[in-house]
Amino acid sequence: MPSSPSNPRALAAQFAYALASKIRDLSSSPAFFICSLHISSTKTTLNDLAQLIEKGFTAVAGDISDLRTELKDAIASVHEQVNSIEAQLRDTKIEIRLGHLEEKVFGSARR
Repeated sequence: MPSSPSNPRALAAQFAYALASKIRDLSSSPAFFICSLHISSTKTTLNDLAQLIEKGFTAVAGDISDLRTELKDAIASVHEQVNSIEAQLRDTKIEIRLGHLEEKVFGSARR
């Protein structure tokens, strides 16, 4: 058995070659003929595949739209919280400055 390559592409190529050779060997057997008849009777057309892919894309687009709405709501909520925190910081800063002014004018805070 040949050594297995560490490169994933080489490993995939080796696997594909081995698989193709096994398929060639099996294609001459009667069992393969019977299986291929069964498969050909249930073939999926390109239109069927296109419709299936389109449904998948539509579902993904719907999910993305839902996520966009949820994210907009979450961002609005965070924005409100940031505004509230900024207002509290402004008020605190004003109180601190007022305390410093009281110390300068009266010698110590009167509160």
